[in-house]
Amino acid sequence: MVILLLTTGSGRAAGRATKQGDALYERFVNYGLRSQTDSIYAGKDEALAYFADNHQWEYYYYVANLAIQMKVLREDQPMAGLRECRELYKFAIDHHHDYGRASVLAQMGWLYGYIGDHAEAAAQLKESLGELRRHKPTLAILGIYYIYAYMLELTHDYDEELRVVEEGKRLWTQLSGDIDTTSLSYRTVHDNLLNVETLMEVRRGNLDKAGTLVAQLEHKLATNNEMTRYEALRAIAEYYLARKDYEKALVVTDEMRQMSGTLNSGLRWGLNLLRTEIIHNLGRSGEAYDTLRQMMELRNSSSVSQLRRQLSEMDSQYQLDAMRIQEQKNHFWYAVTVALLIIIGLLVFAYFRQRAARLLARKNEELAAALEHAQESDRMKTAFVQHISHEIRTPLNIITGFAQVVSNPDYEVSEEDRNRMLADIAHNTEEITSFVNELLELSESESQSQYAKDDDVDVAALSRSVVAGFEQQGAGRLQLSVESSLPEGFTIRSNANALGKILARLLSNALKFTEQGRVTVRLSEAGGQLRIEVEDTGIGIPPEHQEKIFERFYKVDTFKQGIGLGLTVARRTAELLGGTLTLDGSYTAGARFVVAFTCP
Repeated sequence: MVILLLTTGSGRAAGRATKQGDALYERFVNYGLRSQTDSIYAGKDEALAYFADNHQWEYYYYVANLAIQMKVLREDQPMAGLRECRELYKFAIDHHHDYGRASVLAQMGWLYGYIGDHAEAAAQLKESLGELRRHKPTLAILGIYYIYAYMLELTHDYDEELRVVEEGKRLWTQLSGDIDTTSLSYRTVHDNLLNVETLMEVRRGNLDKAGTLVAQLEHKLATNNEMTRYEALRAIAEYYLARKDYEKALVVTDEMRQMSGTLNSGLRWGLNLLRTEIIHNLGRSGEAYDTLRQMMELRNSSSVSQLRRQLSEMDSQYQLDAMRIQEQKNHFWYAVTVALLIIIGLLVFAYFRQRAARLLARKNEELAAALEHAQESDRMKTAFVQHISHEIRTPLNIITGFAQVVSNPDYEVSEEDRNRMLADIAHNTEEITSFVNELLELSESESQSQYAKDDDVDVAALSRSVVAGFEQQGAGRLQLSVESSLPEGFTIRSNANALGKILARLLSNALKFTEQGRVTVRLSEAGGQLRIEVEDTGIGIPPEHQEKIFERFYKVDTFKQGIGLGLTVARRTAELLGGTLTLDGSYTAGARFVVAFTCP
């Protein structure tokens, strides 16, 4: 699906050197229609410079948008394409180029459609058309009518789609006397509009009219370019499906499958879904089920691949920013060095030499600290990406797969299975929420130097309250209890909310690794020190892991759910309250964590 961003007026851009500019523009139009990416890359910079020098801005924006589009199609990096579009949009606004702004909006609409955000794509294309309607009508506007109608089809806004198609047909009639009907641009726009109109008539149930349009599509198949031919075949297949001529519909989709190597994942998914419906209607339910199951697996894999691609884009941008920052640092330190040399040459007295040496030493310390911080940030980023991409993949796959099954009315699912799927969706949503909460708590704890200790905390009452919140989770398999030797009404000046979070983290950890037996919270005070022990009869922690478990993202059992931040956050919170959190290595019947505070 390629947008034809042609120029306004008669097709010639205003400005100097018209003939040479027109010839250069026509060359890039043909490059775009034939997807000759190498030719576009090779001539882009020279063409943009020529059009800018001669004020042929409509041609300038066509080539700039075309280069962005071809880069996205080749490198599959739509987010990078959107960033370039935003820069081009700002350029158009700064130079008061209304047509350029409209053309970039259309390009952004195409990009949002490419990544599957069809609602945002439709909004961008609608705004683009609103601007272009103020110019003299051309094939450019008709090309955007086609893309806009296609996005409305995907968002199921059929009433608006009907209005847009009818408006496009009226504009087509108005332009028909002024257009070279033998040009590739004309045939592409005309055939794309015909594809959308055919699909629209099929959706409305006007099969007789749709049949007339299908006959025209079948007549033109041999002369279409590849993408237009694919969309025509899709419209024909939808028509035969609506007519319940399933054998013919299946033959058409077989022809579409021969083109699948050049399609993006979204189009391949749509094709397979259409074939599944046809096969099911042919009575081959087993084959339809197998196809659907394979589609679900591919879709989940595609979601993970898309996440990895976005992370790769983010990493590339991070590296680029790091290089720019390093370059700025190099320039800065070069300037500082030159200034210091001048100062040393002019000020020969010992006092000024010593002062310069102290300044240089301080700057070196700051640089070393900044470098250490940058290296730590890089290590944190790498660990974060590795752990999050691993831990979030399974719940996301479950949510995506079950949501697609539950929300599709064409699937017959029993009430029991539906409830089970909804429960799994809810459970995995809670898991992802828990991951995010842990990250937020870690960020909050590391941004503070201490917690405000404004509460007189009844430690025993707080412990019983936290344990009560976990009773249901351990019911039937574990005995949860609080044992206190503290005097009645014993309190400590602290932060009740933060202390409760420490206990909750330790109890959650104990329940996760204890299948049977007990979990006990034991409270005591001796020698001016309050001890809170959380003891379980679980699997315990091997000696070689007993200190590493407090490190970020560290997990003894990598197959257990979680991202390895619970104990990190708990220890950091204890430290901010002026206490400590340790593991009692002498206890071997499970695990015993000890939180200690000095009593005032």
